[in-house]
Amino acid sequence: MSNELLLENALTALRQPNGLKKHREDTENAQYHFGLITDSNVFLEQLIWMGPPEEWQTYTAFATKEGKVYEKIVPEGKSHSLGSIAERIRSEYSSTNPEFDTPEKLLYKLYQDSDWFGRHFSIGMNFDPLLLSPLWVRTLQKNERDAWGEPEWHDRLYIEDGNHRALVYALRILCGDDFIPVPILWCKSWKHILCWAAELEAAEPTPPPTLKKYFERCTVDKYPSRFFDN
Repeated sequence: MSNELLLENALTALRQPNGLKKHREDTENAQYHFGLITDSNVFLEQLIWMGPPEEWQTYTAFATKEGKVYEKIVPEGKSHSLGSIAERIRSEYSSTNPEFDTPEKLLYKLYQDSDWFGRHFSIGMNFDPLLLSPLWVRTLQKNERDAWGEPEWHDRLYIEDGNHRALVYALRILCGDDFIPVPILWCKSWKHILCWAAELEAAEPTPPPTLKKYFERCTVDKYPSRFFDN
């Protein structure tokens, strides 16, 4: 997460009535679960890519070049799983030009069609899965499943932070890279850290039971050492 977004979140907390007090309480009460996704199918099919950012609505509303890209990659009512998004990117570009046969070339073409994907391209050019920092995830909500066409919701993990590197890795896997386990950090809601995250008061307090084997309970102070020990 960028320093600009951290600053925006801090300012948001300060400007709200009792915002600083609530921010401290939410941070102190947050429960985290560290996990390691060791199955490539779980990574590709059960991790859900971000919902459309606000600027996408502007693009699609005016049928711009960017809007056409988004409509092809994330068509309305279709799955947001990492594997689905990555496969649409690969199919869109490699089917029209066989030269786009590597993740770097695919990401470059995507960047050419939309500046929004510039960060994906820069990450892809220097990507090393061994250095992949944990993805911040939460459980997908039922209303999100209905909007995005996911067949299930209680065993899907929505990526709150780390979408860029997750999509880059998914594309590399589909292009033939070997899968290396991906670290994740689950929290009921990330609103206390991420200003754009949704309020999820009714969310389940623990990760999905069906994914229990990928998780291991940890506390914030133990988290860094546990990650590097693995």
